[in-house]
Amino acid sequence: MNKPLRNPEIVWRVEKKRQAEVLKALEAGEDVDDSGTVILLLSGMMH
Repeated sequence: MNKPLRNPEIVWRVEKKRQAEVLKALEAGEDVDDSGTVILLLSGMMH
């Protein structure tokens, strides 16, 4: 199996406030499956 490699053209940023909210919800037993905490930027577009 090939080891995944990070694409250096993609810039990523952890949204710390959102991350704290998701961790708090997780600790409370809430469903956080669709809760993102990272923004990816590629060629000026957010993903």
